[in-house]
Amino acid sequence: MMRNLSLTCVLLGLLFWLIPRPLLANNNQFSGSPKGGGEVISGLNSGLQLEADSINRRLDEIVELRGYSYYFEQFQGRNNSRSLWAMELMFDVGFLAFDFDEFETILGDFNVDELGINPGIANFELGFYFNNIYAGFSMGFSGNGGEEYDSLNVEVTKNQYGLHFGYNIRNAKRFHIIPEVALKWNRFRLINSFKERKIPIEQYLRDRDLDLRINQTTGHAGVRFFYKVNSPDYWSSTYLTLGAYAGYAFKLTSKPWVYSEHNRLTTEKQLELNHFSFGIQFSFFFDSTSY
Repeated sequence: MMRNLSLTCVLLGLLFWLIPRPLLANNNQFSGSPKGGGEVISGLNSGLQLEADSINRRLDEIVELRGYSYYFEQFQGRNNSRSLWAMELMFDVGFLAFDFDEFETILGDFNVDELGINPGIANFELGFYFNNIYAGFSMGFSGNGGEEYDSLNVEVTKNQYGLHFGYNIRNAKRFHIIPEVALKWNRFRLINSFKERKIPIEQYLRDRDLDLRINQTTGHAGVRFFYKVNSPDYWSSTYLTLGAYAGYAFKLTSKPWVYSEHNRLTTEKQLELNHFSFGIQFSFFFDSTSY
């Protein structure tokens, strides 16, 4: 017991020796009594607690500011900091009108009308971004489902394949702006067949079925605009966009390539092209820079 009491006295003496001298000098009530020493210790504890609270508040502010900074860098300022890749899966309906009037003398007005009546085509496109550079591949389809003309059934289908290249000049919190160029292969197939299921062989040999493939390559230079339906956050790197595009279309070859089922068919006829093309787009976007 005496040993514990001696140890306590030594610790109290060491504590009073460590108290700063200016603090002791400015405390008028401290005279070496237990009461004065208790007030000094209480004041010292209060000061330390206030300082600790101030430090904690400052640390919270720093953490909060760093969090906002990270958010803006990752999700709002990526236009200048994108260094990883992103992927986009897109569906669009595009419009590009062709005029087949020069073929009217050899195909007939009913075939020419069906070939040019529908300028729209539904496309699926898969694209990738790297450092804001975009490259994508698209394929599309449209058709008339078959129209009747006199004794014939006239069927037109259109396929389109495209390579797209662009640069994301603006990737803000809510929208993208992407100038692009594209190379497209437009393939029309025209089929004339008899409406009747059974026909005499003499009639078939006299008026054979028509099956033509007309191919025209085109280029496109324009701009895409996408609006982000939902903006990415800390917990998700995917978002949906609605958009549109418009641009100038032009032919890459002056004359189309025409084929039958087995032969290449030569012609001096040309397709006319409406140079304004546009479309509406819906896309699903996966952005790796969110991590």
